[in-house]
Amino acid sequence: IGFICYQIICHAQVMDEHYYFKNLSVQNGLSQNTVNAILQDAAYRAARVGISFDATASVSAEIPISENELCALLMNMLDNAIEAASRCTEKSFIRFKAEERNGFLAVKCENSFIEEPKQDKNGQYISTKDEKESHGFGLKLMNAVAEKYHSMLDIFISDENVFTVQTALRIPKK
Repeated sequence: IGFICYQIICHAQVMDEHYYFKNLSVQNGLSQNTVNAILQDAAYRAARVGISFDATASVSAEIPISENELCALLMNMLDNAIEAASRCTEKSFIRFKAEERNGFLAVKCENSFIEEPKQDKNGQYISTKDEKESHGFGLKLMNAVAEKYHSMLDIFISDENVFTVQTALRIPKK
């Protein structure tokens, strides 16, 4: 995950300076620019396939959450959202918010979808991609990060075809 995160940071730094993400709001002081880079990359990929991308993030540089774990959580969350929203024929969108509040890092990602997500017999969401043996690890990684920080991954679907994934990671005391 660390290498992938590094690649995204490098990609975000060399992106076309004329490409402007009007709905991307990131506060200063982000952890090694990780969150900023991940959001810039997601905004770029969403724009390329016509997805409206609205994101805000306010995360301090000193947040004591592993950069690799933050990458695993955010990258998988946004990758899944982009994949689902890209299948929509109309009004595809992603709304993302991350902020520190009362000792927690609250993260919420909503996206449009058209195809009902598949679930196994236990109600766990499963990958719809070919080559199942090399896919389907994203939700497991996100769950593991949430559990490590004394949280859970809350996933639900609204009647308006909005898929929501959210968590509130307890920020460890320094």
